[in-house]
Amino acid sequence: MATSQMKEHEKHPEMLVDLQYSLANSYASTPELRRTWLESMAKIHVRNGDLSEVAMCYIHISALTAESLRRRGEHLSI
Repeated sequence: MATSQMKEHEKHPEMLVDLQYSLANSYASTPELRRTWLESMAKIHVRNGDLSEVAMCYIHISALTAESLRRRGEHLSI
């Protein structure tokens, strides 16, 4: 349903991002799909010049990646 609504709101970036955010949240148990929607949101924010929103999308993606590595028992060394 959200994907059909996204087509209706292609020309309304704020509404489109809200719908994508809802989709990203619905995939909380599937990090790969959640990442896909967050990356899509970031692209829309880039087009609109909302760089702080782009950064937040990528911070969220980084947190998803870190959590996935932690669950697999892999450690990051900085």
